[in-house]
Amino acid sequence: NNSPEARGLIDRTVKDRFASQGERARSFIDRISGGTADDQALQEQISAAAKRVNNPAYKAAEKAAETQDMAAPGLLDMLRSPAVIDAVKQAEVRSANRAVVEGFNPVKNPFNIAADGTITMKPGVKPTLQFWDQVKRNLDADIGKAVRGGDKTAVADLTALKRKLVEQLDAVVPEYKAARQGAMAFFDAEDALEAGKKFVTQNRTLGATQRAIAAMKPADKLSFAVGFASELKAAIKQSGDSVNVARQVFG
Repeated sequence: NNSPEARGLIDRTVKDRFASQGERARSFIDRISGGTADDQALQEQISAAAKRVNNPAYKAAEKAAETQDMAAPGLLDMLRSPAVIDAVKQAEVRSANRAVVEGFNPVKNPFNIAADGTITMKPGVKPTLQFWDQVKRNLDADIGKAVRGGDKTAVADLTALKRKLVEQLDAVVPEYKAARQGAMAFFDAEDALEAGKKFVTQNRTLGATQRAIAAMKPADKLSFAVGFASELKAAIKQSGDSVNVARQVFG
């Protein structure tokens, strides 16, 4: 500390090291998580696999009498959204694709949508819970595309639409919420991937968290871990180079 040249060397070395801490922290997470946690396509695949594991709960909810004709005013009001209309138009095709893999009868679109935007009900076809769930899944896929494209405005708009849709479905069919959330209700999340992401900033007691995770199915545990790792990397990236990452993120 008596040599100006030595002090300058130490200062430069320490500053360079401090500035690169965020990248080192993200690399650390990559090493322990396989390096693919922030791959949006992988997240969607893992989330879809978790949903297939929960299919028995979905099927039980879909058999309820009140789920066979869900044309409540609030749900029909969702059709004023162009994004929801697009999700409705894709419902039959995407449901048919899933049906081949998961073994169920694909849904039918109960709505006629004219070129001028006029919407009418098809004779003899009702909007079931299975149909609305496919619309919700289509919105999930559209959210994933917006995330990959970096369109934060579209992500926010689509997420708000999806949230409004599922809130109305949950109000009519509580079993649907249970099928979707399961152990994720503890994290105030819709599915395991979202639960993992939320847990990064949630102040939950460790014991209660461990019990909630222990109650998850293996597919949900994997989805939770991927969500947590991806959100943790995002939080580190947003912290900037002048922040003590170890203290702020891991402290």
